[in-house]
Amino acid sequence: MERSLDQDQAEQRSRIATSVKQTIFPADKKTLVNDARQNHADDWVISRLEQLPEGETFENVQRVWEALGGSEEHRY
Repeated sequence: MERSLDQDQAEQRSRIATSVKQTIFPADKKTLVNDARQNHADDWVISRLEQLPEGETFENVQRVWEALGGSEEHRY
């Protein structure tokens, strides 16, 4: 069954999205962590990005979110 993100999930994904520049995509873990640090992201965002798998390239924030175990958002 398809569902949308709950309030907490939407807020968490938004925190990640606002901590990295959209122009860096596609990006790997190292690039995302470095960009978030340069953008003065909070410790929660940095720690989440550091949990991304090595050797993968992410197309956008949604793919980052899914790699971190977040659910896919379905808009109606």
